[in-house]
Amino acid sequence: MVLLAGPEQKIRDRYGRNGPIIRQAMLLCNQGHVFDNFRLNTPPERIIGFTLGQVTCVKPELPVWAIEIYQPDLLRQPCHGPTWKRGAAMTATPLVVVTLKVRS
Repeated sequence: MVLLAGPEQKIRDRYGRNGPIIRQAMLLCNQGHVFDNFRLNTPPERIIGFTLGQVTCVKPELPVWAIEIYQPDLLRQPCHGPTWKRGAAMTATPLVVVTLKVRS
């Protein structure tokens, strides 16, 4: 077991706390997109899209962290909703980039 100390551990600790906060922001926005930046030297990949607090697009294979955070929203998505089909299977990672457009 490796114990982390200092700034790296603080950064890792933030991921667990920030997920639910970012999800709440998504539900309050006109549009929001969740990106996964797991792959080195590859641009972040859009994995979930929200419009007016509802999931409108979702990548067929999501990382574990995205399912854990957005599960209530994914369960409400219509089965026939649009999906993104680019990319291979994704693995668990705590990294996320979010873009938000706030409702006026």
